Amino acid sequence: MAYIHCLIERGHPALAILLLQQLLAAEESNQDAALLLAEQLGKAQVPQAKPGASVPQATSPPITGWLAAEFGHDSNINRATNAKVIDIPLLNYRSLELPDLLVEKRSSFAGLQGGATARLSLTQNLAATVHAQAGLRANFAETSYLPHNYFASAQLDYAFDPVVIGVGATVAQQWLAKYQLLDRRGLRAQATTKTVAGIHVSVNVESAQNTYPLFENLATRENSVELRASYSPFGVHVGAYRGEEASRGAIKDLDRNFDGFSIGWRYPLSERWRLAVDVSSGRSAYTQFSRLFGTRRNDRQRDASIALHIRLRDDWSITPRLTLEQNESSVTLNGYRRTQYLAELRKDF
Repeated sequence: MAYIHCLIERGHPALAILLLQQLLAAEESNQDAALLLAEQLGKAQVPQAKPGASVPQATSPPITGWLAAEFGHDSNINRATNAKVIDIPLLNYRSLELPDLLVEKRSSFAGLQGGATARLSLTQNLAATVHAQAGLRANFAETSYLPHNYFASAQLDYAFDPVVIGVGATVAQQWLAKYQLLDRRGLRAQATTKTVAGIHVSVNVESAQNTYPLFENLATRENSVELRASYSPFGVHVGAYRGEEASRGAIKDLDRNFDGFSIGWRYPLSERWRLAVDVSSGRSAYTQFSRLFGTRRNDRQRDASIALHIRLRDDWSITPRLTLEQNESSVTLNGYRRTQYLAELRKDF
């Protein structure tokens, strides 16, 4: 926030507004940022008042939204192994040819996404936020299918100076290539500090029920805790998490303990150009011994992305992005690499 105040003082309100919007997209309960954004939007949209005239009070828009189209190429649309044949230890290392579902497939793609956020102040200290977003994607190598995802959340926040306590619920659906991979229903609690000297900290606890439609009768319960912190003057945010996933039925194949971390950096190259770099690493240790592969499954997931956000005019922006994924697994079937090149054209409302 100190850096944003500095931009305002030096006569760069447009860049300050952009950074505040990005900060609120990541930290919806940051009231200091919301008030400052409302103030700057008021200055940008209200004509200069004549001497002696009253200036209208600036207020944050209760509903904001966005719509985006993306185009690109994906080296592995189903996050699958590049091996077409694997050896099975249980079968004396006999070779097994894999079906198409389990072998990586590359494709160019086009997608459409959109979202909206509504914020309502119920009392001086109590606020409600509802957020929803959805998207669909056409992989040209699978033109008869339109994988579609959605995410929705509702949260109540109560301000206990200097901490904001929130409780909420989430629902989500995730597709992988043409296959519906996950249905998720979760409850969460959050404690967030107000930004002090540019530092913002939050703790999130979540309990979710997962269903995997691709696999019959496979359902789990997932509990996790996450710590996130950001430092506005440097545009840096970091996070760390850990948790466990356990079966809600007889199938225990996905029972696991997991942990990981993430770090991101946002750097304004100019009033209209902003660089975004993100890296993360996560580990999953599965509890079940696989007789088929003669080992317990252990995965190490690494992700990296670099994006250049270019603000155009009238709330339009374009973002070229490169994303890299790698999953190293003790079970050959679950190891993969993935590269995505894409460009996103977005309109904010």
